[in-house]
Amino acid sequence: SEGNRRTLDNFKILLQKEDHYATLRQQIEKCALPCIPYLAVYMDAISDIESKYKTIDSHQRISIQKCKLLYPLLKEIQMYQSKRFKFLKVEELR
Repeated sequence: SEGNRRTLDNFKILLQKEDHYATLRQQIEKCALPCIPYLAVYMDAISDIESKYKTIDSHQRISIQKCKLLYPLLKEIQMYQSKRFKFLKVEELR
């Protein structure tokens, strides 16, 4: 149906891998906490940074540039872990 086609097209736009899922990350930022983000978004970006930058530079110093790139990603992941979910006990499922 037309409605299903539109929904599918919206998901395709949302899940585009371009710029490390920038569209999806923007939508996740709008969500109220607690939220479980799609971690592949962050793993993709972290993996990219890991492959492009050495942890220790040629002078045997820690790469500040790499740290500056990783910090916002790790801070964002940590933010999603900061608020607890409130689960209701369902006696029938015990």
